[in-house]
Amino acid sequence: MADYDLVEKFWSFVDVTPDHWLWNGSLTKGYGKFTYYEDGVRIQEQAHLFSHRVIEGSVYPDMEADHTCKVRHCVKWGPGHLEWATHSLNVLRSDHANRKKTHCANGHSFSDFGVVSRSGSRGCNECNRLSYHARKIGMTVKQYCELGLG
Repeated sequence: MADYDLVEKFWSFVDVTPDHWLWNGSLTKGYGKFTYYEDGVRIQEQAHLFSHRVIEGSVYPDMEADHTCKVRHCVKWGPGHLEWATHSLNVLRSDHANRKKTHCANGHSFSDFGVVSRSGSRGCNECNRLSYHARKIGMTVKQYCELGLG
């Protein structure tokens, strides 16, 4: 648990409205970022995670904070705002453009060939398979597919 002065500093950056607890400090990609010093070391933490540590006393390292309210700088925990979720559930609930794609850039159907996930990004199983054959003849997968070989 953070000390009283640190918690007071944190809440000084929060605007509590009837609908949200909005972070008014620094933002990175729309998410609140709280910077503080602990034992002379500068620490930057996502504001919504710090909020959970203040309210509940801990965070869950194997889970992700899901902004179900879709307001990235909201730091309010509870139904309709922030809750813990697995990565796959968080992505499933998201409005991310890749989630809505049905075909890869080379026209392969994700439902026919499947999707491979590496480091949180989506890719096409068929393109991964074809990349071996394309490289053997000095082509990219895109060139290989454009020639009707894949």
